[in-house]
Amino acid sequence: MVTGLVLAAGESKRMRKPKMLLPFRGRTIIETVLGEALKSGLDETWVVLGGDREAVEEKIIHLPVKICVNRNFKKGMLSSIHRGLQSISPNTEAVCLILGDQPEIHADTINHLIRAFRKSEQGMVIPVYKGRRGHPVIIDAGYRKEIFVLNPDIGLKELMQRHPGDIHEVEMDEEAVLKDIDTPEDYQKLSRS
Repeated sequence: MVTGLVLAAGESKRMRKPKMLLPFRGRTIIETVLGEALKSGLDETWVVLGGDREAVEEKIIHLPVKICVNRNFKKGMLSSIHRGLQSISPNTEAVCLILGDQPEIHADTINHLIRAFRKSEQGMVIPVYKGRRGHPVIIDAGYRKEIFVLNPDIGLKELMQRHPGDIHEVEMDEEAVLKDIDTPEDYQKLSRS
């Protein structure tokens, strides 16, 4: 089974307000991201919450997703990945890491990456747009233990540096795989597109 892990625990420091709750095309950003994950071929979807947890949980409680809470969210994204990996089913073959602030990622993109993972002999599948790597990424559950000992300052890049031959890059024709929302300017730009 391929489990979706939506990382939505950040502090939204640069945005200066909870970005998961910002409106995006008739819903909030987090509802948009989860809606696409749920439409995709993922076997189950987990959300890692942290900053603004109660407010975000209230927005998504009606959705058929599982929620876990990263109390160490101030330690960065790798701490959220750890929390998610501790929560998901032991039957998980691979994890699809989805950024909670990428509302333009569609179910089709996730499905394309799942198909690539199933066909590939490699343990990591990464979308690439014009030579640049983006998200979501799919990582074989065989890497679970190693992820727990990565340097938090480097994060998943360290895993990729250690195993360059186990990466399958998937060329995408959508720039969305590179676009996340960190600042008010990012949000304005994405809202207009």
